[in-house]
Amino acid sequence: MGYDKEFVGKLYGNFLKASYSNYKITAKQIVKGLCSISMLSQIENGKKQASWLLRERLLRRTGVVSETYETFLNCEDYTEWKMQKEILNALYYRNNEEMIAALKDYETKYYLDTEQKRKDDVTKRLRRQFYLAVKGIYLKRQKAEREELIKVFGEAVRLTVPEIDMDFSLGMVLCPEEINLILEYVQYFPPEEARKRCQEIQDYLQKQGMEDEVKVQNYPKAVVVLCKFLLEQKEIELGEYQRIIQLCDSAIILLRNTKKQYYLIELLEVKEKVICQMKNLNFQTEELKK
Repeated sequence: MGYDKEFVGKLYGNFLKASYSNYKITAKQIVKGLCSISMLSQIENGKKQASWLLRERLLRRTGVVSETYETFLNCEDYTEWKMQKEILNALYYRNNEEMIAALKDYETKYYLDTEQKRKDDVTKRLRRQFYLAVKGIYLKRQKAEREELIKVFGEAVRLTVPEIDMDFSLGMVLCPEEINLILEYVQYFPPEEARKRCQEIQDYLQKQGMEDEVKVQNYPKAVVVLCKFLLEQKEIELGEYQRIIQLCDSAIILLRNTKKQYYLIELLEVKEKVICQMKNLNFQTEELKK
């Protein structure tokens, strides 16, 4: 027995609209860099069947937890989902040969090595973004050159966030995967610019409405990367050290509340380094007073 595609589409559309409306996100914000508002309207009304990649991305941008909703996959969608899962598993367990082979199969199956019609096809762009994200992480582990990494991560980000160079306070709404890509990308900027962009991301995660289970996917990493650039400044005053500790503590509290351990070791290492430097600074200050 089949199912009514339009009815299922409307169920998804109603859930999507309720989700972004709940967090005061506009239709214009949710589709930016992905598709048109008219296409979103057709999807919400069940008139257009969006790919599972687009359905997932739109929902991920609303800030709801993935487990809150159930995605219906047809055979073709399931095949692609399974391919991506195998690639990510191999990447996670550092099975490089297996990962490279699986990624190559994915690239070949979906013609990711060609520019044809990619700009107008959001599904092709989302596939290409996934491919480049995995490739970038692999190259980073292999200690690739800065120029190559900034090229790969830069292209990946711009596939759905073409206005990456704009201030985050201008109403961007992003999903965890996009934020993670931006964090990877900006690390290769000049230090002052990287520090500025990391601060924007951290501010965005603090202010943007989202559940803690979603926020925790990026916030600890954002804090670690930001603190790295803050500590690389030539002269750091006591107040800046205290701010870094506060940032680390806010991330650790979030981890505790969500029972996660993302970047916990790195956060503790940052705190330890800051406390040691604060002791040295206090010692130098006391010596000068003497």
